[in-house]
Amino acid sequence: MKSGIVLATLCAVLVSPATASASSEVPLQPTSLETFVGRPTARIVWAKPAGRVDSAQARVLVTTFVVEDAVEPAQRMRGARIDLVDGRTTERVYLDESSLEPVMNALNVIDGEIAWYRATPDATPYRCLGAGEFWHPDVRLHTLNAAYCITPSYSEFVLSAYTAPQFRLPDRRPAELANLLSHAIADLKNS
Repeated sequence: MKSGIVLATLCAVLVSPATASASSEVPLQPTSLETFVGRPTARIVWAKPAGRVDSAQARVLVTTFVVEDAVEPAQRMRGARIDLVDGRTTERVYLDESSLEPVMNALNVIDGEIAWYRATPDATPYRCLGAGEFWHPDVRLHTLNAAYCITPSYSEFVLSAYTAPQFRLPDRRPAELANLLSHAIADLKNS
């Protein structure tokens, strides 16, 4: 399992939009929730902040919400909006309710492997650990990408939406965002 996680991470880092010029040529497809929210007749009917993760360089805000079509109120979607913010830019990602648990689980897997990853000798000075949930080689989707990167002197939790820039949260861990997604899941169940 550990080798699969490392392989997925290395591939994700190697084809990251921030490092691969070819990826910027192919437009990203919106998630189904992002498409629904973008309808001119969409309206948010319920929302609740799930929390935030702050670092010196960036911040992540998670908001749980329900959106419906004003013309056809029976058409509804539920999920979370994840705002990635640093001093220069903001990126917004929409995850529908069915995506929240797999993403939360992947973040927890990454977090659970950090000690092993640190202890594994490697000549590469900067390396990143990810999970298969964030590996989409054949689909250009505007969704959340996450990795935990280490060097001999520091570590950072790195997020993106498969676009530049990457949002770097030094000394933060994937479990912190997983915890917010857990709150979002519980809030949706109680809404």
